[in-house]
Amino acid sequence: MTTHGGNRPYTYVESGATLRRDGVGHGVSFYDARVRASAGVVQDDGFRPYLYLGTCQAEVTVSTTGGGPVELADVEAAERICRAARSYLALMRLAYKRHRAATGEDAGEA
Repeated sequence: MTTHGGNRPYTYVESGATLRRDGVGHGVSFYDARVRASAGVVQDDGFRPYLYLGTCQAEVTVSTTGGGPVELADVEAAERICRAARSYLALMRLAYKRHRAATGEDAGEA
């Protein structure tokens, strides 16, 4: 997390989507310290997994369309999301470790 204006920590979230064929992207960004993340299954006419990220300001849900069974492409998309999340976590741990070392907060810890 980062501090915003010297206040409490927050996580910066940005979302973008290409809305037209000419490739012009439109996005929204926000910050909030209360990021929620969960995964579950919609069991309407079948078994449709989803990933949810949200704050008080926005929500993002990733899932299949529900128009048919889960395909290999759906599994591959989930794998790409997991790889990106693992990389993000590793980078966040490194940034945290560097911050603690620079501020002397980890002095004397084993």
